[in-house]
Amino acid sequence: MGTPERSPGARTARLSFLVLEDEATLLREIGRVLSLYGDAVLVETLADAHLALDTVHRWAGAVIDILLRPGSGLEVVERLGIEHPALPVLVITGDLVPERINRACRSGVSFLAKPFTKDDIQRFARSASDTAEGRLRSALVGFAKRYHFCASETEVLAYGLECRDQRAIAALRGCSVYTVQSHIASMMKKTGARSFHWIVLDVVREAAGVNACVLPATTIASGMSRK
Repeated sequence: MGTPERSPGARTARLSFLVLEDEATLLREIGRVLSLYGDAVLVETLADAHLALDTVHRWAGAVIDILLRPGSGLEVVERLGIEHPALPVLVITGDLVPERINRACRSGVSFLAKPFTKDDIQRFARSASDTAEGRLRSALVGFAKRYHFCASETEVLAYGLECRDQRAIAALRGCSVYTVQSHIASMMKKTGARSFHWIVLDVVREAAGVNACVLPATTIASGMSRK
């Protein structure tokens, strides 16, 4: 997602882009572009979009089509505004109805009319991934400083943000799994967290500008072609 050869404390997770688009060909084309910058989570329905938001927490950005068959992507835009207010969102549509566009527009939301090009998506992806990477790195450093993590604990947390398991972290650090577990136990004691997963999630939520508490699922009632 970014430049190689970072120090361990600056490593960041490969974040995900949510793409909601009910035109299968267009969905795949957008996904191919975004996959250069993160994991593309491709969905065609509102139900699948809400499910993705319930289960994935490491978001770099979202590309949302307003006009769906059936429903409206505005539901997802509004949910993102509540649960991930700092997340870059790109609204795409071929239905240029001012009321819908005005409803979608808020701070952090960009608008792109169909038809558009891959370069348009790439510009959004590059900006969103750079922003997300910087926020996550900053949140990691701030979190480690706040709870007085040592350098080894910070490194373990950085690998945790990359979704590494304990064995992988131990191999990457050249130490035993027991040593990794000791660092995790120390971090849990310092933060009061009930698991390493919760520490990682707290950093991710902080980076996204979301309260560290778990938010409930919110139900809010080449060129690319035009719908």
